[in-house]
Amino acid sequence: MDKSISLTKAVILKPWLRRANILLILSFVALLVTIVVCYPLAHWVPFHLQLVGHISMILSATLVKLSYIGRCIVQHELLQRVG
Repeated sequence: MDKSISLTKAVILKPWLRRANILLILSFVALLVTIVVCYPLAHWVPFHLQLVGHISMILSATLVKLSYIGRCIVQHELLQRVG
């Protein structure tokens, strides 16, 4: 089995890997911010913002998972070590 990819495939997939990495970083930062707002700083944050924070926590955790899955798929297609 040939263990190489075409140049065209690499050119197409490299931007997707970059996007997945950026989304992974941004969603992880958003998750950390919502955790800090919802738990250690909860006594300073109004209830309606805590509610938004908890909903945002669920969404940002979902984005972390989806962006990581996307990153793994692209790495697999580029024949890179996935992990």
